[in-house]
Amino acid sequence: MAQLSRLKDQAGAIFQAIYDYDELGEEQFLSQHEFRGPFEVIVEYEGRRYPSRPIIGVAYQIASGEPLDRDNYDGAKKAALKYLVPIGFRLIKNEISTASFEANSVPSELDSTDFDPQYDEDERRRINREIVQRPGQRKFKVGLLAAYNAKCAISGYDCVYSLEAAHILPYRNDEMNHITNGILLRRDIHALFDLSKIAIHEDTWTVLLTKDLRRTSYLPLHETQFALPSNRALYPDVEALRKHRIKTGL
Repeated sequence: MAQLSRLKDQAGAIFQAIYDYDELGEEQFLSQHEFRGPFEVIVEYEGRRYPSRPIIGVAYQIASGEPLDRDNYDGAKKAALKYLVPIGFRLIKNEISTASFEANSVPSELDSTDFDPQYDEDERRRINREIVQRPGQRKFKVGLLAAYNAKCAISGYDCVYSLEAAHILPYRNDEMNHITNGILLRRDIHALFDLSKIAIHEDTWTVLLTKDLRRTSYLPLHETQFALPSNRALYPDVEALRKHRIKTGL
């Protein structure tokens, strides 16, 4: 586990690993990185399941630039508990014990609950939310979590449960889900950004707040530096930022 300590504060590498897994598909991802099942430990993130050991191994290589010494690998379960669960993954027992995770069954605990008359209305609302969910939104979010190392680009906040994928220019179609049209923000800051209360200066990468917001506890964020991705190709689009800034009047 000592070798894996290099994953500390490298949540972005973990999200990059699952982004690559989603892009390549299970078979190609496992083949490319020379992993073979069955895998005893599975983790779930936002409804999708992944084999813990390959995700940890690939994330380590992304973070360190070196392949993980598998002889010193101290167990997928311990690694998952230490590095994946704290950033929003759920640990699942692999009852099937195969390398395939395409069939994501409904958790068994749901089957044993008592019937609730309110369930029908709650379920209808949930389904409606899923129907209107923007296409590509999950890929967009995971990509931003990877690019910004799972930290709010304005506040540095690192609790993934409160981080959201923000569009710089409003969503109109799936093309708007490009990484350079997005920034990773804490939920409340995302809301303020969408309300045109916060802007990023495209020349100086400075955070700007409107006058009314400067009279609140958000003042310390004014004129701080926006945290850019380490990969320059993933920087926010400057023209998109300029358009957003002009809209705010800043």
